[in-house]
Amino acid sequence: MNKKEVAKLAIQELKRERDSLNTSLHSAKQAAIEAPGAMQSHSDTTKFQMNALAGDLQQHMTEKELAIRTLKEYIEKPLPSNEVVTVGSLIQTTSGTHEQTLFFVLPEGNGVRFKYQNTLITIITPRSPLARALLQKKKNEHALFESPVTHAKKDFLITEIW
Repeated sequence: MNKKEVAKLAIQELKRERDSLNTSLHSAKQAAIEAPGAMQSHSDTTKFQMNALAGDLQQHMTEKELAIRTLKEYIEKPLPSNEVVTVGSLIQTTSGTHEQTLFFVLPEGNGVRFKYQNTLITIITPRSPLARALLQKKKNEHALFESPVTHAKKDFLITEIW
């Protein structure tokens, strides 16, 4: 698998998501400007809620920007090829149903999905429970993931690390 090509596709998807967030951010800011203030309506919290939403959107945009910069740095210098799963690893796994899944471990961009040669790749970050289960594992090792929400358990066999 060509890791640099995968990184370029990830950048494209992150930029698309960043641009979508930017559009939403401008809408939230405009809604906050147009909403009645506390002096006009004591019970209307729209201004507060729109400002909070704008702050969250700005944070997500910043995370996407950081992921884009990181991937651009990876493209300029050789991407690490590891014996163990670390940040920068591209991982192929199989689960109990023999379903193959690919993950790209990056500092930011969690949950972003994109296709490479008709294969879906999901970006995960070291803060995510799934990445924590996979980090420091070697090829042909198992990683047991337990969902923090449903407590469902899934066993991943690491079949390839790029």
